[in-house]
Amino acid sequence: MEDLPKDINITSRQKPMAINLKYFNEETRNKIYDDLKRFNWETIDNAFDEAKELYEEAANRTNSDLEQFPRSRTFRRVDYTDAELRHHRNTAYESIRKNEFCVVTLAGGQASRLGASVPKGIYPLDLGFENEYQNSLFYLQAAQIYRLQQLAGGTITWLIMTSKATDKDTKKWFSEMIQVAGLSMQQVIFFTQDEIPCLDKNGRFLTGHNQVLTSPNGNGGFYDAIGPLLPKLRNMGIKYFHVYCVDNILARVGDPIFLGTCINQKADCAAKTVEKYDPHEKIGVICIDHKPVNSEHYEFPHQNDLFNKSRVRVIEYSEISVDQAEQLDPYSDDQKLYFRDGNIANHFFTVEFLEHVHNNPLPYHIAAKKIKVVDPKAGEITIDGIKLERFIFDAFVYSKNFLIYEVDRDDEFAPLKNNDQARVDCPSSCVAAIKRLHKKWIDAKDWKIEDYIYKCSDEITQKGVLDPRFCYEAEGVLSFKQVQCQNSLKNVAIADVSNVDVD
Repeated sequence: MEDLPKDINITSRQKPMAINLKYFNEETRNKIYDDLKRFNWETIDNAFDEAKELYEEAANRTNSDLEQFPRSRTFRRVDYTDAELRHHRNTAYESIRKNEFCVVTLAGGQASRLGASVPKGIYPLDLGFENEYQNSLFYLQAAQIYRLQQLAGGTITWLIMTSKATDKDTKKWFSEMIQVAGLSMQQVIFFTQDEIPCLDKNGRFLTGHNQVLTSPNGNGGFYDAIGPLLPKLRNMGIKYFHVYCVDNILARVGDPIFLGTCINQKADCAAKTVEKYDPHEKIGVICIDHKPVNSEHYEFPHQNDLFNKSRVRVIEYSEISVDQAEQLDPYSDDQKLYFRDGNIANHFFTVEFLEHVHNNPLPYHIAAKKIKVVDPKAGEITIDGIKLERFIFDAFVYSKNFLIYEVDRDDEFAPLKNNDQARVDCPSSCVAAIKRLHKKWIDAKDWKIEDYIYKCSDEITQKGVLDPRFCYEAEGVLSFKQVQCQNSLKNVAIADVSNVDVD
């Protein structure tokens, strides 16, 4: 270690990379030395070894203990009566009025597949609005919060989890957008997830320009990041959290039927799902197994005996066998898959559950990535590297009363992952998805107040998006007493946005 300053505490695994730093010039080398001091390299080595073991275990797992998630704890809006819908909605509205509920947006991803120079939440989309701030995912989500506050009669606390890569741009842009949406920065709280070094296949650190390369520690980093905020949120009276990823253009932010269902069913943790039709679709599925969970006892007053005997897991598409993926449900009459509860990273948590998970850190997983590095000899190159990530769903194993809330993917799931060249989960497909949904609302055939509906032509509805400030879901269409259509729905003018019941 004679080539390294004495105050750099580095492990033997990292020594070869550290010694190679001598090929950098002195200024660059010293900056990287300073960066190395930020990390506990023994902890990182252990995280890599544990993640590698998990990866190998998953590759060899037979999943013979897996069972379908019980239908008794699976709920769908379409199965509710009008009275049940009102009950769940009123429960949610009461929670909002009491300031017991907050929304959490996971916005730390680096958008590497999208190839964007800005965070996903502020990426410009072709939504047809005149104001640039409105043509973004964050605006659609902020506007829904605004409308939901009108409907419920309260204020919703909004937490935004950023990362080193997204924090600065998001905050700067957010302060302007929030005013356009009708919200206040006083109800917004930013917090930042941790970074962890990117590694090569041997678990050794990688270098960029004047720094050790890092990446956000996955959406499961949410639990560590929000931990220090939990006492403050408890003092504010917050009991319930709706947590979702920023990249879903159809995310129903603060969904009152979902929230009300979870509260009324006394769930501590829940997930929205979509039905998996294609057995080989690249989406994880929620299921249960009977392996014990080793953690401190978790006190929850509404324990369900079902989850004392088993645990909830998400099995990634790469971890399930072909036979299991294609297995049909013997209890279904219409050829449904047995493992069909597709996870879409849209969750409900209680504050007690979050406190427990914060005190029981989740494992890291290996994510193979193409990473641009600066090699001391070869310069800037792209290598097959590794990012260590925690998964938010790994905490499901701790739940004592879990539930699934199944939604229609055409209504609630269209993620922004790729650039337009991929043709799926891209800006064009996301915009098309929200236009189809809003056209569906406008073209509904069963409205009771026909005089209040302006039937726009197919040409116009294909070019515009309804403003969520006036239309949380289809209820807003009933309030459109005056709609000025001038080649695009971007010129919608609202004469009356009274509090209309949505049933």
